[in-house]
Amino acid sequence: MLYSKLCAASALTLLMAQAAVGQCFMCDEVIELDQAGATCFLADYASYEEALAGGAEFVEVDISCAQRGTTGTRGGVEVMPKLGERPIKRTVFTFDEAYLSCLRGLLDGMSDEIDPTITFDLAAQCQN
Repeated sequence: MLYSKLCAASALTLLMAQAAVGQCFMCDEVIELDQAGATCFLADYASYEEALAGGAEFVEVDISCAQRGTTGTRGGVEVMPKLGERPIKRTVFTFDEAYLSCLRGLLDGMSDEIDPTITFDLAAQCQN
């Protein structure tokens, strides 16, 4: 009985802390992008913004639009990356409105092409 009350109190404390800070605990803070992923993010940005405007607290961002419509195989054999190219490990990220708009600002502020990848620490780079 005491254990269940303690768990309930802990969960309530976490929820109140999240509301007070306004931070998304399930959002990704560090992401890695290549040029194709950055282009995909910017192309799909309006749909993510619409989802947040519709009342969603967070959105799942899929940066694999460059690979959409392809199977990733050729004749039953996985397509190999080009020499010297390291594929991005993750292509789906979770963002709240603050991280989403911050990443957009970081990408808009870049003048050079991303080669081969860039890592963003949104927790550090998006502080107000």
